[in-house]
Amino acid sequence: MDILLINPRIDTRQRPPLGLAYIAAILKQNKISVAIFDPLPSNDICNKLSNIIIEHNPKIIGITLTTPQVALAYQLSRTIKEINSKIIIVVGGPHVTATAEEIIKNKDLDIAVIGEGDYTLLDLFNAILNKKNLKEIKGICYKNNDKIIRTSPRPLIENLDDLPLPARELLDNKWYSKRGSLIRGLWLRTATVITSRGCPGACIYCSSHITFGRKIRRRSIANVLKEIRYLIETNGIEGIFFCDDTMTMNKEWMLSFCKELKKLSKRVVWACQSRVNTIDEELLREMKDSGCVQIEFGCESGSQKVLNALKKNITVEQIINAFNLTKKAGIRT
Repeated sequence: MDILLINPRIDTRQRPPLGLAYIAAILKQNKISVAIFDPLPSNDICNKLSNIIIEHNPKIIGITLTTPQVALAYQLSRTIKEINSKIIIVVGGPHVTATAEEIIKNKDLDIAVIGEGDYTLLDLFNAILNKKNLKEIKGICYKNNDKIIRTSPRPLIENLDDLPLPARELLDNKWYSKRGSLIRGLWLRTATVITSRGCPGACIYCSSHITFGRKIRRRSIANVLKEIRYLIETNGIEGIFFCDDTMTMNKEWMLSFCKELKKLSKRVVWACQSRVNTIDEELLREMKDSGCVQIEFGCESGSQKVLNALKKNITVEQIINAFNLTKKAGIRT
């Protein structure tokens, strides 16, 4: 095996690591052998990882992590180096992007990926294989003796349609899509899909913009429908949870998307995340007609003072109005 990708999972939610699946798809496209390890929390994760390393001997191991996953990621990194100190450990994800210079000080970590990492691991693999200078790789941070080096930023991917569909075939799709609670209260085979990256919001607690930028980049409707058809035909999916930070930011795109959803040979129900100042009666009606059953609004507080401090750029009145309109349309909030 060339590369092993790890999600140091600390919960049991049925959400697959789509970020790793996108990276894996690019690696597979370039004839690089890759696997994904996304274990449920247990006391024997290190033993399971040890067995995989001993059996497959990966050259590089990539670990994605958010802040709550740091301790487990460090533990797994120690295990990897104890088995084979020559394995190169690459870390990425929101926490790494925010704290690259700090996290790379850990003695077991070799390279930190900053920002969108879809193509970074491919570039790293080729550079390491051909013994090239890592300074040529954009969007990374690494140690050179006692010096920490941060390379120039990697540009954001402008056309998301250029990305291959996530390599879900490397995941246990029976478990991820088993009838459960991704869409609350519905006993459906459900999958997660991302249609856009980036958020123009200025919320002070959110890490989205440091990874994906403040400009929204959208996949084409045809590209998203291709993925949904694949999920229906391959995994028998009945529901979709869209993981976009704010799916409803572009009303015209949403209206067109809803019209196309209604043309699918097999209808699916769906849910998404939204902001209270991005919906109206027309949009909600179209969303409902195309199968939307649930919208998760990021409200954070019922206090205008707190909302202002968080830089949410919404009002309490907008929150109340959005919930009233959504419930009127027959969509759960």
